Amino acid sequence: MQDTLSRRIRDKKGLTEKEQDDLVSLFGAYCQPRTKRLLAQVARWIPDIKNRGIFNRVHIDKEGVSYCAGQSYSDEIRTVRKCLLGN
Repeated sequence: MQDTLSRRIRDKKGLTEKEQDDLVSLFGAYCQPRTKRLLAQVARWIPDIKNRGIFNRVHIDKEGVSYCAGQSYSDEIRTVRKCLLGN
């Protein structure tokens, strides 16, 4: 069974430091430093954030954190980032 961000939140299991770094790198690419800092804070708060359906597409494995896009990768990355930041 695939490990996802949604599953981690549901199971109340946090992210390792590497997974936190991967999450910030993935969803903070091309963002301002302030946004990256906020994402880093949120990554430490997982699993205590609101679970969203789109988090099922954020996969976590031994290679790190990745995103499985549906139609528009860049739009979906932006959406996940907004959900992580509570927007």
